[in-house]
Amino acid sequence: MAASKPELLPVYLNVYNVSNYESVKVLNAVFAHLWAPVKFGGVFHVGVQIGDIEWSYGKTLTASRPGVIGLPPLSDTKHSFRESIFMGHTEKSLEAINAIVRDLVEDFPGYQYDVFRKNCNHFADSLCHRLQVSRMPEHINRFARIGACAENFVKDNFGDFKHSSWAHIVPSSLASYVGGSEKAPACEKYGHGRYTVPKKLVKKTFGVPGAVRVTANMEVAPL
Repeated sequence: MAASKPELLPVYLNVYNVSNYESVKVLNAVFAHLWAPVKFGGVFHVGVQIGDIEWSYGKTLTASRPGVIGLPPLSDTKHSFRESIFMGHTEKSLEAINAIVRDLVEDFPGYQYDVFRKNCNHFADSLCHRLQVSRMPEHINRFARIGACAENFVKDNFGDFKHSSWAHIVPSSLASYVGGSEKAPACEKYGHGRYTVPKKLVKKTFGVPGAVRVTANMEVAPL
């Protein structure tokens, strides 16, 4: 009898309008209407849902706080949900996925977040690539690529241009939504490593009963 194939996990790209401002929803509806055959771009936040965990990346102000975090799917209240895009099934095992996330934690520290060159969309596309599923649609990060090109042009012709604060381009009330928040998420209390996952998700996904912690080498272990 042939050995049964391991269960394949579905992968979704959960796309949000950055913040809950109606103006952002209108902008995205104009430049990237859900039913338009050609989408020009928009201001989006994304997370990659693998099974029962949605992984995303955001800005932090200290090197000790993780930029990568796992949350229950569609639970990010800082942004308004727009759509879920099925990216395919990954053949990676849970152990392999955990190793991929550990590598991405190193590649995407929160303090290195950059609106144009290292944002949540770059993280999501890299994660999807490593999971060997579909790549992220081009229009989702198009505005960031345009911004990077514009910044390069300004640097080449007029000297250095600082965009460390997104508030130079959009109102300060929106700036914190673009790169995430320094405020620790609710699930942080369950972990002591460089990324954290809510206890109930770890129990469900990794089969670890009771309270859990994330060790220094990113392995899930019971307390």
